[in-house]
Amino acid sequence: GGYSSSAASYFVAVSENHVRDNVFDEADKLAKMFHGPLHINATYDDQREAWLRATVERYKAEGFHGRGLPDTGLFLRRHNAAGATFSALWAHELLASPFGRDQISYPYVAWLMTR
Repeated sequence: GGYSSSAASYFVAVSENHVRDNVFDEADKLAKMFHGPLHINATYDDQREAWLRATVERYKAEGFHGRGLPDTGLFLRRHNAAGATFSALWAHELLASPFGRDQISYPYVAWLMTR
């Protein structure tokens, strides 16, 4: 959610990923998956991996710790200023780093909103 101690102050909510809890571990798994049996094409998959690696390196350089990996199949958002801001920042991340996996940027944006 909003990484807050009070449920009333949360602005977004998703369920936790029950396999991994770290964005950087998930990025390593995704990089391998991009080149696995379900890959789309080698050129596109190389580009997706480059976008993913650049995004993760940027997050690390900004001091993001990588903790908190969601399962973003269900996303709940308060209809208030904080919820709208979160959605705008998350959309910006998704468009800026189009490797196709929203669960990588979700915890980063939550971290931005609470630091």
